[in-house]
Amino acid sequence: MAERAKKCNNTAMTSAEPVRHTRPAPEEWAALATRAQEIVPQASHAAPLTARETRSLWKTVVKLPAERREANLYYGMGQIICEIAQALHAEPARSELVHNAAALLVAHATIARQVPRDRPFRPVAADIIGRRLSPAILPTAVRAQQKLPPWHRALTGVLAVSRTQEQPFLPARWYTKHHVMKQVRYEYPLAHNIANNAFTGASNVFFTLVTGKTPGDPVTEKIAMTPIEPADIARARQSSAFSGAAQLRLDEFHNGRGWKTENGQPEFDRAYLQTEPPEIIPEHGKITVGHTGRFICPAVQAGGFAIELARSLLPEIILASREIVPGQLLQTC
Repeated sequence: MAERAKKCNNTAMTSAEPVRHTRPAPEEWAALATRAQEIVPQASHAAPLTARETRSLWKTVVKLPAERREANLYYGMGQIICEIAQALHAEPARSELVHNAAALLVAHATIARQVPRDRPFRPVAADIIGRRLSPAILPTAVRAQQKLPPWHRALTGVLAVSRTQEQPFLPARWYTKHHVMKQVRYEYPLAHNIANNAFTGASNVFFTLVTGKTPGDPVTEKIAMTPIEPADIARARQSSAFSGAAQLRLDEFHNGRGWKTENGQPEFDRAYLQTEPPEIIPEHGKITVGHTGRFICPAVQAGGFAIELARSLLPEIILASREIVPGQLLQTC
């Protein structure tokens, strides 16, 4: 795996070369990986982890300070994202994903609003917001994570559980330790997390660039119904906002931190990233992790996946949706 991480390529998704993982391995990673391999048998992914295996790994992980757990989680996530990005290099998998996501976008729109059924679909800003497109990439994400050994799934899963327990801006009911530990044993929660966050983050920044309204601004019906035209897509693709916004904490992003307005258009203020993240107000008795710096999003450091997703894959999906006649799509469902 160390050799895999050292291989390089450019950041274009269409490259056939191995995807570069630019985040250096944290000093604890080698020991954590060794311990995970001792605990988790090198069996196939078909065999679920046992409760004993996950508990043993949990006891190892929680000995680390919270910020070090996050550093190791981000490194492990980056390795998974490299595999996902690599999978999206290949045809026909990429074209199939674009087609499926475009069809999903149109299907959601026909449920949410009145859409003409007899002529090509015309997307609006509200159609791309949130997690609506993530189911299209989820099978690819799971298969990509399965290319890594079972111990890697166990280690990154347990690291993720320990991290979500310390996120006071996430509702406690979403991430109980029992529930997520069960997912780690039987499922691929990080594949789900990456699929959801990748499309959600890219879509939310795209929404901002198309509508001119920064996160945190009230979304009126007029804003939500802003048409997305090819010219808007071309303009958004040129923005540098994606890499900057990916370095924000979720609560900062949703509160509109780090944005400024230039010539009437929102732009990301990279100077904001030089400031210390604001204090998190604990809720539900959760622990607050105090950062003195910022961890770059693993989806940025894994072959520039987040940026390519936002600049290349999401625009392809939106443009492909414009070729779909909703009535014909519904007849095939």
